[in-house]
Amino acid sequence: MRQIRVVIADDNERVRQVLAELLADEDSMQVVGTAQDADAAIELCREQRADVALVDVNMPGGGGRRVSREVTQKDPPTQVIGLTADPDPAVHRAMLEAGAVDCFVKFADPKEIVEAIGNVPQG
Repeated sequence: MRQIRVVIADDNERVRQVLAELLADEDSMQVVGTAQDADAAIELCREQRADVALVDVNMPGGGGRRVSREVTQKDPPTQVIGLTADPDPAVHRAMLEAGAVDCFVKFADPKEIVEAIGNVPQG
């Protein structure tokens, strides 16, 4: 079975580290890179042909909405899951409108995030 290739993008190093550690325990997933801003996230998704990108909604360089708009338009597309500290439904809606397949608050149950990645259709 092919592993799901994941890019993690957040301007907080600790968040990137915790998410990478969480996914390292998943045999079906492989973290192929981490980024601290939208520019690096977009580049990594393209270089690594990531299946999924976990992206911070409000990181520098245009945030998760920019990443969603740009990487979901390439072939094959990278599916984006947004992460935000803001529980406001409008923030989540904006991510979905930009092309993300899901959006979670950062303090969500980690199992929910792993499950969401596993449920994203690949290719």
